[in-house]
Amino acid sequence: MKGVTSFLLLQNLMSICSLSLNDVCDADNSKCQNLLISTPGEITYGKCYRHAALRRLLKVSFLTCLKECMKTSTCSNVSYRRDWKMCDINGNINSEVEIVQEFGCFSSNISSWSKALVGKCARHNCREGYKCAFKGDGFTCEIAYCTGRPTVANAELNEPFGLSRDLGHGMKYKCTNRTQMIGTPFAVCRQTGEWKSMFVCEMSCEKGWINFFSHCYYIGPDKKTWDDSNVSKI
Repeated sequence: MKGVTSFLLLQNLMSICSLSLNDVCDADNSKCQNLLISTPGEITYGKCYRHAALRRLLKVSFLTCLKECMKTSTCSNVSYRRDWKMCDINGNINSEVEIVQEFGCFSSNISSWSKALVGKCARHNCREGYKCAFKGDGFTCEIAYCTGRPTVANAELNEPFGLSRDLGHGMKYKCTNRTQMIGTPFAVCRQTGEWKSMFVCEMSCEKGWINFFSHCYYIGPDKKTWDDSNVSKI
């Protein structure tokens, strides 16, 4: 048992290290491999974050992933799936965020990398929901993602890689608590930076019953006054 414990501790220590950029850059990406920085940042292999993504970029290099994180407000970490060339630009890590073991994925805290990678955007102070973009000799802040989470009662996220908040992207949901979906199963991050749910999950009532504010009611054939109803309750 003692030997197994020692092995697990050693395995955890080995998963976090700073190696050469050849370990994370694609073989044909010479720009990534020859970055003019003294040392690469700290990288955690085999682990990725879920439900932390502010933005999710597809078909991008690890170098682009790092740069976009540095340009994005509140980004603290990236998760990169090398085989997919998928980049998760992650916000602050809180209790809602999960870290999961995932083969082929690695994560890195952006604070361990030189901000010289993004030039003038290294000084940006864009507010939440925005990212830095170069403009002329300086930079500007432009909207980049939705803040918070969509309001979706009686529903849970149905995405394999967790929530992301990119403009124009939809997140798939499914209804819970024996409710029935009306609409299409997506919450969309609009170009305004606000969420819009394309569905509602309503209680499914038996035949002859009606749904009113997520409760099922039966309306009988007999008409009664308010006083009659009160008397019938005694």
